[in-house]
Amino acid sequence: MPTTIHILYVGRGDSIIIESDTGKLAMVDIHRLESTTDPIDYLKTNFPGRSLSLFVLSHPHRHRLTGLAQLRQDIGIEEFWDTKHTLTAESLAGSMNSSKEDWDEYLKIRAGDFPEIKVSRLLRGEKINLSDSEEIEVLAPTKELQEKALKAGDFHYASYVLKVKSYDNQAILGGSANAEVWEDIYNAYGDDLKSSLLVASHHGNLDAFFKPAVKTIRPEFVVVSSEEEKYADAARLYGRYCNGVISTAFLGDVVARCFPSGGVELATQY
Repeated sequence: MPTTIHILYVGRGDSIIIESDTGKLAMVDIHRLESTTDPIDYLKTNFPGRSLSLFVLSHPHRHRLTGLAQLRQDIGIEEFWDTKHTLTAESLAGSMNSSKEDWDEYLKIRAGDFPEIKVSRLLRGEKINLSDSEEIEVLAPTKELQEKALKAGDFHYASYVLKVKSYDNQAILGGSANAEVWEDIYNAYGDDLKSSLLVASHHGNLDAFFKPAVKTIRPEFVVVSSEEEKYADAARLYGRYCNGVISTAFLGDVVARCFPSGGVELATQY
């Protein structure tokens, strides 16, 4: 059975579910927005009674954690991957106002107030096994990138970038890393980045595009969550190095089946 990656249509945000061939579930970010797919409803419908083995918060911005409190209560989380930062609700100005409950929940998780949740802060090269043949590896951040984020006050430098390996196949989930982070990843990994699927960083925005890395990854498909008016730029840049650029803004939820021997098959909501 292939590893399946569910990339949900949540507007200009991300909610990605990784379904292992053993049934384990991992999730990267959550964003609940009216008129788009509700990630919690999606989990209840497609994986009834199953909790998350892992939740990864790529970086602590509003459109990555809206719905976190309800997710913990309704679904359950066994392990939570966090990053090093100094952000507060005040430092994020008004961007967290509509998600105060979720920010407060995040701070409680981060502080270890829920003993059933293991909180981890991983760096490049560390990984977790989903099965004997499936793993999630951290490509970024590094300690140096985290320090750069703290110094610059820009936590895109500290975003998680993940490689999901399934047998002889792999997919890369770009989080919200910027082009400098991708240059650092490229210099560290080179040809080992080759993957069947790329979920573009920062919704597919231009500030996250680093040509040598994308050219080396050379995925079959790139998925972006960019707003409709920005899709053309993402399609123009990424489209040179893949078979197709898929936007959740146009096609809704994307389900990617990553086959053990390589290759990926996509199904879209629309």
